[in-house]
Amino acid sequence: MTKKQKQTPQMDPKTEEVELSADVVVEESFDEGDDPLAALEVIDRLEVGPVQLEPQRLVMPYRVFRGGVVEETELIYRYEQRVFDPASLVDQNLASVIGAQVALNYGLFCKEIVFFGPFDADDQRFLTDMMENTSREIYIVKIVGENPFLLEPVRSLPHSVRKLYTRAQLVFDQTWRPTPEEAPAWQAASHRICVLSSGGKDSLLSYGLLNEIGLETHAIFGNEAGRHWFTALNAYRKFQQEFAHTGRVWMNSDRVFTFMLRQLSFVRPDFARLRADIYPVRLWTVAVFLFGVLPEMKRRGIGHLVIGNEFDSTMRERWKGLTHYSGGYDQSRFFDHAMSRFFTRKGWQIRQYSIVRPLSELLIEKILFERYPHLLAEQVSCHAAHKEEERIRPCGRCEKCRRIQAMLTALGADPAICGYTPEMTAAALKELPNRPLKQEDDAYDHLLYMLDQKGALELPDERRRALRSCEHIGQVRFDREHSQVQDIPQGLRGPLYKIFLEHADGAVERHGRMWQPLDILDSPTIQLPFPHERSHDSHLITPPRKGDESPQSSSPAKETQAVTTPKAEKTEPSNASAPPQEEAVADTSVQAENTEPTAPYESAGTSSYDEIPAVGAEYPASVLGALPAEGAAPLQASRENVDDGHPFPLPPRPRRDYLLRELTWPEAEQRFRETDVALLPVGAIEQHGPHLPLDVDAFDADTLARAVAARCPAPRPLVLPLIPYGVSYHHNDFGGTLSVSNETMSRMVYEIGLSAARNGITKLVIINGHGGNGPSLDFAAQMINRDARIFVAVDSGETSDVDIYEMTETAHNDVHAGEIETSTTLAVRPHLVHMDKLEPAVPQFSSRYLNFTSNRGIPWYAYTKKISENGVMGDPTKASAEKGRKIWEVMIHHLSIFVQELQSMTLDELHQRRY
Repeated sequence: MTKKQKQTPQMDPKTEEVELSADVVVEESFDEGDDPLAALEVIDRLEVGPVQLEPQRLVMPYRVFRGGVVEETELIYRYEQRVFDPASLVDQNLASVIGAQVALNYGLFCKEIVFFGPFDADDQRFLTDMMENTSREIYIVKIVGENPFLLEPVRSLPHSVRKLYTRAQLVFDQTWRPTPEEAPAWQAASHRICVLSSGGKDSLLSYGLLNEIGLETHAIFGNEAGRHWFTALNAYRKFQQEFAHTGRVWMNSDRVFTFMLRQLSFVRPDFARLRADIYPVRLWTVAVFLFGVLPEMKRRGIGHLVIGNEFDSTMRERWKGLTHYSGGYDQSRFFDHAMSRFFTRKGWQIRQYSIVRPLSELLIEKILFERYPHLLAEQVSCHAAHKEEERIRPCGRCEKCRRIQAMLTALGADPAICGYTPEMTAAALKELPNRPLKQEDDAYDHLLYMLDQKGALELPDERRRALRSCEHIGQVRFDREHSQVQDIPQGLRGPLYKIFLEHADGAVERHGRMWQPLDILDSPTIQLPFPHERSHDSHLITPPRKGDESPQSSSPAKETQAVTTPKAEKTEPSNASAPPQEEAVADTSVQAENTEPTAPYESAGTSSYDEIPAVGAEYPASVLGALPAEGAAPLQASRENVDDGHPFPLPPRPRRDYLLRELTWPEAEQRFRETDVALLPVGAIEQHGPHLPLDVDAFDADTLARAVAARCPAPRPLVLPLIPYGVSYHHNDFGGTLSVSNETMSRMVYEIGLSAARNGITKLVIINGHGGNGPSLDFAAQMINRDARIFVAVDSGETSDVDIYEMTETAHNDVHAGEIETSTTLAVRPHLVHMDKLEPAVPQFSSRYLNFTSNRGIPWYAYTKKISENGVMGDPTKASAEKGRKIWEVMIHHLSIFVQELQSMTLDELHQRRY
């Protein structure tokens, strides 16, 4: 009997798929009136909606209540064709979700945010999750990080790691529950694809590639009111004149962002005149454009949405235990998967991805220059661009301009193709060695090396000798964190990779910290399934047959012309009511030269939306938030606590690809190729006093394993089937205890571990729900490590014990059926706790060295009956569901962080830290 007999907490299996991030580590403790982050709450109430809908326009009111003053503005989207039926609740819902996106930037600054309109449960979950993600990102990147726009006291706020960063209470005035008749009809043709277009290199290359391989490619531009539209105007005019299926959505989101900045008293009032390479606070921006194009995609019958993000746009980092994305979550691969899952839940048949993630921006520029120079000529990567006659010209001085000129020069291209003068380029190259670029370190080093080889830099000899070539920057790269083969549909991989390899110096795959050559076209990984595959996705490039066209398309489908071929006629003519082009660029309320946006924001606990660590991959608060409060009705029986033969029909639930027991053998074979981490829960069937069920240890271990896996980013670790029986001979004096021997337990775990290793598992975490199993599991772990040479760990509560004991009132020896286990069971299975039979039985020993929870205690063993007459060792009368929730939060949080760290490291890195 040791302190590790404390049972591992659990989570309601019915709610484990809902993952809302929250971090439970609190670095500082403040009284309510001393919270330094209270200085951020400068808006009393933000009201959003209800949406006002017209066939070609949506208007979403934004009302700010601040200090007794009310100010209002309107977020407007206008379309070139009729895309809405104002009388349709489905269209009202879609428009409401579009109009709500800007508000997700302000959860840190409002006391209350109210959304008016028809939002269903999926919308509410999505908005809540993404707002918390954005609040955390803004706090870390904009508030704690360097930000020249801030005033005191916000400019000097202390670091504060806390559970949630969204300070606003979110209110939805109605929950829309669509009937089957109201389910959205989204018919998508397999050969149609939309590129969210901006005039930047990523979207230009994406269009060129997809058009070349034979897809009907629709370039839809987000026309943001104000001078930010300048970056897209050159490309839009060319596409409108020469390429079929070009479209535009006009929006005034930039004006709304400016309006909201004026409501934030801690932002410098002269923000519009301050030159900086960042926006003051906004980070959730890509979705403002992305959601805006959805009505046009629906009208055209498009089911693929491509956004342009290269290799280093997924930057997941950790700050004091918090996972964050350096402000670029909505440019990450985790965002793509989260959006695809959300679209699926909504019944919107869309898959979102980036086809250029395996490419560095240098390689993207190289392919544009060598393969699509006519598209490169339209690139404007400068948010301080200006108009000269009818062309938009870059400023040549900002960080983006310096980066583009340097890359083009290194590639042997003349930067004049993008509108740069020789004087601009000379100045940019002169500044380059002393003013680093916003690139991954290897890309910057490789760029300096290439420029030096061309004699384009003036460097002292010492600096020149330190230059290094990073060959992988010019190669097609596959990496678990940044770019996975399965991030795009199977049907696109072969054609795209062949083109990539014509311009790249081969392909590589990351193994630990090393890049290894990869024959991607012959590699089995090219056959990995796309997580959001639909039946026709694998035939994505099959030319359309007559009669296959979607009835929602505005024009008959035809084979896509080569990208160099001008269109004979416009198939998407501009409507007379579309906003005039001059109106689109007339607003100068925010001078583009003053700001340059940072990248917007698989959180470690946010879930994959379920993968986001976005709000979480780190830690699903919404799971815990769904647990019943004290006095609430007990949870209903679920599939996890009812026998398979139960006569009552159970509600269907989606299969979870992290549960080995639910997979077919081909699915399991595939999952073992995707992940090398497995969780093995081990429990016990034994007495837990007169008030708790016999299966506490087994139920807790299994549920903890599933909860941890659910919060990890994809590809999630596999959860192996539970071993329910444990070494429980010491409880044999009480009825119901079923025990196995130490030899049986260790042999069972050993053989399971070896079998898992044969399937490809290299990191095995044994989650122990019963302290009596400890010696047997430790022995089995040693033997697995010896014979299979894989990483094996046993967690019996070590990751969280120190936190849990601080939450409880029982001073010592609360180790079995006491305050801790009764609390965790009350939190998730209150109907199985016999509250009328709670009775304290805290052991008292003659020597303090025998206390199970003492830091000086020694392990020792005894029959429970000799210590406790009723089988309890602790004080269950001090238990509560609220304590149980907190214990669950700590257990899931710490163990999921540990497992995520295992996911991100090779065996070599586990055994020795690599810098």
